[in-house]
Amino acid sequence: HTDRAPSEIYYSWYAAVAESDVDQGYPSDSICPKGWQVPKVYTSLATSYGVINGQPTPSVIYQSTLAFRVSGFYDMNRGDIAASATTALYLASRERSSYQNEVFNFSRSNAYHSAAVQKTRGGLIRCVLKP
Repeated sequence: HTDRAPSEIYYSWYAAVAESDVDQGYPSDSICPKGWQVPKVYTSLATSYGVINGQPTPSVIYQSTLAFRVSGFYDMNRGDIAASATTALYLASRERSSYQNEVFNFSRSNAYHSAAVQKTRGGLIRCVLKP
């Protein structure tokens, strides 16, 4: 993570899932408190609020109920925060491949609830209650 304010701590996928074992694409643990988890994917949440892949981001994403923040992502290759005023990257726990994980990625113009990025790219996490 970085040394930013607690609301803007960026995690790699490995840190978000507490480097736990992966079974059929899903890790067995996360850094979330007991009874909570990093979402496997954001598809259900995003579509229930009108997010359509590649379409304009609905304003409800930024409203107080959800309060997703545009805060960029940590680019470990460059060693700094990228796109901090224009993009958000929320990590999901689903593993896409040995080097990619699923994310909820959006900007002021477009949203992708089912995108993939390198596991080393740092993003925000949101813990949700386990079912």
